[in-house]
Amino acid sequence: MITNENKDEWFKKASTSTKLQLEKEVMKASGRMTKPLSLELTLGEHEFFHRVQEVLCAKLDHYPTKEEALSWMMESTLKKIDPVRKADRSQDRSVEDQVNFAIKESGQAELQDGTKCGDQKWTHQHHVIAKEFGGPDTAENLVTLCASHHRMVHRAMEH
Repeated sequence: MITNENKDEWFKKASTSTKLQLEKEVMKASGRMTKPLSLELTLGEHEFFHRVQEVLCAKLDHYPTKEEALSWMMESTLKKIDPVRKADRSQDRSVEDQVNFAIKESGQAELQDGTKCGDQKWTHQHHVIAKEFGGPDTAENLVTLCASHHRMVHRAMEH
């Protein structure tokens, strides 16, 4: 709210800030960090939007607000097609690909001591040095274990 006491400050902000910066300042000053958005949807788009809300309802266990549905759609879209996020995922995948290649080369899961258990299905990647203790996501720190042996290793680590 502009008052006689703060009008000079707001005029200065308006003359030195971009529109987006000024909008953020106004939102901050009002205590309301939202910006209204008005949309006109075709009947088909409106039905599509409600279908998104229905699908989310099953996921969230409550019927999502329009804001929740819109936020979820934006996040999902960026997660799938944002080039920056794709690049981040490809770095993660390169380690997974190295390990998966090693699995295919050996044809079977191996125990931490290097012996093969013979299982070729239901394999998991296990960090030799756990991530919580600073273990990296590198092919050198990952070993492939069958699901049974993976559970056995984690149970042994608990005791």
